[in-house]
Amino acid sequence: MKKHNWWGRNHHYKTFAILLAASVFCCGRHPNSNYDTLFKISYSGVQGFASQKGPVIEWDSASANNEDEPRVAGSTVPPLGLRIRWLGVAGYEISDDSTVILIDPFVSRPTFVQLLNTIKIDTNAVKHYIMAPLQMQNVKVVLISHAHHDHLQDIPYILAQYPSPKARPLVVGSQSAHDLIMGYTRGVGIKWVDAVGGLQDSQTKILAFSPGKKSCMQKSGNISCEVGTFGNFTITAFASDHSSYDYLGSAVLGGTVHGKPPYTGTGYKMRSNTSIGYLIEYQGIRIFFTESPIVRHSNEIGNVDILIQGIAARRDYNTISGTLASLQPEYVIPGHYDNFFKPLKEFENFDVRIGFGPVDFSRFEQFVTSFESYYVERARKRLTQNAHSFKPKLRLMKLFYYYSLVNLL
Repeated sequence: MKKHNWWGRNHHYKTFAILLAASVFCCGRHPNSNYDTLFKISYSGVQGFASQKGPVIEWDSASANNEDEPRVAGSTVPPLGLRIRWLGVAGYEISDDSTVILIDPFVSRPTFVQLLNTIKIDTNAVKHYIMAPLQMQNVKVVLISHAHHDHLQDIPYILAQYPSPKARPLVVGSQSAHDLIMGYTRGVGIKWVDAVGGLQDSQTKILAFSPGKKSCMQKSGNISCEVGTFGNFTITAFASDHSSYDYLGSAVLGGTVHGKPPYTGTGYKMRSNTSIGYLIEYQGIRIFFTESPIVRHSNEIGNVDILIQGIAARRDYNTISGTLASLQPEYVIPGHYDNFFKPLKEFENFDVRIGFGPVDFSRFEQFVTSFESYYVERARKRLTQNAHSFKPKLRLMKLFYYYSLVNLL
């Protein structure tokens, strides 16, 4: 029998395993069974942030103390009208009184050690943090940037809360995302899956980003996909690239989906290194979401009011500067910088470090302290007009707080 060179063919996975196993070992655990403690966690406890002076501030506090800025109030309960809520990692809820859009909702947060085996959805966390504040019938669409576990793992349980497939929200994502969800068929040994007869009848929209697809349109050689209109929201998808993790390259957890749930951490595969960004338009406000520092079609997207951008593993700093120059957002919300290998019930302080020792995939402190002097300045140098007046505001959001955007309309 021919021996397979596992290290040679999967060296990215092996290196990833070694680095993150050490991360779990060093970071420590702080048992805390009270989920509600998370509502009390703020950025003031983050090293290097409490003394930070400048434009970087939590959104509610910023607008409360600046007469020139529209009031953006934060609350643990949904305010009326347009609002946004950060679910941690790259997860967001964007909603109004009748329509809810979920993006990459993920609160289960298995440790890295658990990822080496089959990982289970933390149903209590999903119910408490994602579903409890919602009118479930208002959830119309779930958007998936890519099919890794920290973006997709909890979605099957959300879908299973609707016994009727016709009542479930539309799920939008790649072929891999579709395949992972379709794996939840009757008989996989999961009670809540069997209770609804499996999820294979769920509504999905596969975004293929290739010419000739009915769901896609081609503009100037670039590809975007029309997702649809949901209440007052109109959504368009754009293909970009997954970021390349430091020391690992870009081939982390790629390939074709195999097996049945519950999957292992490495069972969540993405294809072609594609991460999908979403332009969400609402009564004149344009919000662009991307979990990646890389935005491939920024010139095609056009100017936006709010840019939500993941900052983890930003190897080329100019990718963010280029996005700022192309989209010229008024507000920038960074995401994907909290330690998603720590379960929420273990948070006692806000943990923005993803890594160990000299390795920190988020580099959160560097981002917030140099946003104006580095990223914005480089963006201004790219602009040919009105560079001096381009002053995007960096705004942070507390976990699970609702921020009212009504005054921005």
